[in-house]
Amino acid sequence: MRCSIQKKDLEEINEMLYNIVHYVLAQDVSLQDGETIGLTMTQKLKIKLSKGEYLDEKTLKIDF
Repeated sequence: MRCSIQKKDLEEINEMLYNIVHYVLAQDVSLQDGETIGLTMTQKLKIKLSKGEYLDEKTLKIDF
């Protein structure tokens, strides 16, 4: 998960990751390139598929 222009504190990032992982596992969803995800009706975090930063494979990134 990349942090955009403004810096996020570690607790805020950890909470967001926890909630997204819980949602994906509990609802059995697959995240797709170009979709958005959010914890509220108004929050829209873009999901992108691109070259991994630490892996040789493509990975999903969530703009946060």
